[in-house]
Amino acid sequence: MATFEAILEKVNAEQSPPIETAFGSTLSWSAPCPACHEPDALGLVPHADGKASIWCMTGHCSADDLIAALDLPNVAIVERDHREIVVHHDQRVSQTVRSSSWSPVDVTAVLAGDADPERTEILVRTDGIGLLYPARLHWLQGESESGKSWVALLAAAEVMSAGESALFVDFESDAATVVGRLRQLGVPVEVIRERLTYVRPVERPEPGTDAKRDFNELLTSRRYRIAVIDGVTDALAIWGLDQNNAGDVATFVRALPRRIQDATGAAVVMIDHVVKSNDARGRFAIGSQHKLAALDGVAYVVEPAEPIAPGKRGVIVLRVAKDRPGFVRAHSGAYRSSDRTQEAARVMLDSRDAETTRYEVGIPASLDAETGEIKPWRPTVLMERISRFLELEPRSSGRRIREEVAGSAQAITQALAFLVEDGYVRAENRAGKGAGKVYSVIKPYREDDNGDDAELFHVGAMKLRVPGAGDSDETAFLSVSGSSN
Repeated sequence: MATFEAILEKVNAEQSPPIETAFGSTLSWSAPCPACHEPDALGLVPHADGKASIWCMTGHCSADDLIAALDLPNVAIVERDHREIVVHHDQRVSQTVRSSSWSPVDVTAVLAGDADPERTEILVRTDGIGLLYPARLHWLQGESESGKSWVALLAAAEVMSAGESALFVDFESDAATVVGRLRQLGVPVEVIRERLTYVRPVERPEPGTDAKRDFNELLTSRRYRIAVIDGVTDALAIWGLDQNNAGDVATFVRALPRRIQDATGAAVVMIDHVVKSNDARGRFAIGSQHKLAALDGVAYVVEPAEPIAPGKRGVIVLRVAKDRPGFVRAHSGAYRSSDRTQEAARVMLDSRDAETTRYEVGIPASLDAETGEIKPWRPTVLMERISRFLELEPRSSGRRIREEVAGSAQAITQALAFLVEDGYVRAENRAGKGAGKVYSVIKPYREDDNGDDAELFHVGAMKLRVPGAGDSDETAFLSVSGSSN
């Protein structure tokens, strides 16, 4: 026998996710009407007596229209009139119905330890840790050309390659750029055509307009694993809202990103600019510190460690500015007190091949790849100075290093010991009794080095992710060695 729960599942299975709403003091749902296809027109209200009412709120659809559209057998119908049908529903629904969002929430599952901790599942690092939470709001904020859009497109490419859909709401760029970059990342043409929904809005979806109709269809046509909103500052202007006003920012978040999140179940990624002055911006994007208060996922500061440009190989650093659930911070690197952020990932993009951009979402430089623990503190600035000196002056004594490298003698001695311990510098005994040691570089050290043998830009070998390479659909890897120019 069809029940209210089965009808909800049917509506959801047809990629028209019901939206929680209120009917009087009862928790209820609205969804696109399967008969007239008007958005949010189907009312679904459970009652405490084990019954539930279903009707079209436009008044245009009869009970017969709804029964036919929902494909309900006669035995499923408890009652009916001209416009409303009544079906059975599970009594447990009435036990979870709350009179409003202000009524107490049942925390039994939390107290019993049955609630699973939230984990990130999207934009996965090489160690298996994701950077985005499912069905939560996230921010990517950084200066112009810092690689923000590239990071979002990497997440979209990952999702589409796994067989799921992505939405890209573009207030800043164009379809040619977005699709071109996805192709560069190795996403096949057919996958983009089938799994990417791209929109370039220039007006606010006002009620009664074509824009509103298309917006509603966007929310009800399919489920998305990820939704990217590129150009939050421009979007706020289109909505006629002030980015410096906390109320306006909250209004925008409810109107667009939160609506997409609730209706489609997507992890929403908002891309925003920061001003170039560190002193002026602090930890926040242009115009409003209130933007971070709106998210329920992670906010990342995007910093280019090496320039991202066509024909170049560069690195983007993602730093956690805020992580409401806390899972990402627990798997991030060392804390930077100046802006209260932690490095969460290093994204390598290699576009020296005109046809394919190779990429890798790596772990933070300060994390140990084997243990996942933060490496002990190192005087990295001095270590790089010593390394650069020894690259020019091999087989130098400790005394000469202390004389030629800027810094206190004690600190330089400590930094040199770390370089030897970490395998960057070789110490050799000089001939003769009491002659001391001389030092030479094994491999160059740089302050942003992650300490692995697969050193990113200087020497050694590196495994790069090459989407779509080889004869299979599986991700292939290419070994690259040498130094960057």
